[in-house]
Amino acid sequence: MLKVILILSLFIFTSQTEEMLAIKVIEGYFKDINENRWSSVDKWYVNERAKEIKSFLDNEENQKKKLGLLNIKSSRLVKLKELPYDYAEQFLPNRYMEQYDNKIKKAFYVAVDYNVYHEDQYHINGINYFLLFLY
Repeated sequence: MLKVILILSLFIFTSQTEEMLAIKVIEGYFKDINENRWSSVDKWYVNERAKEIKSFLDNEENQKKKLGLLNIKSSRLVKLKELPYDYAEQFLPNRYMEQYDNKIKKAFYVAVDYNVYHEDQYHINGINYFLLFLY
């Protein structure tokens, strides 16, 4: 049986530490994707990643080929579980650890039901699992 586990390199900035706010941030991100509000998706990312995401989403070739996030027809947040940050940080690349070391951090294991145009190494039809970090 094939098992797919993906780590989503989504680094969202929030200055609030409330768990409910963190959940609302995650819900808002996937709601924008579900409603194809591509002009809003980059705003969920930290500034350094937001520019990359915006550039990628604005690229006409990426739009035509339905690459990356543009491959998603619909998304539905199924479940999320907060993980101890000390455990989850082992899955973060060092460059992010150094960059956001002094920020408030939260980590979540997230299950999202995707309907995609074409399955690839990052997106499959059905439940996709991610580690998601909030800063």
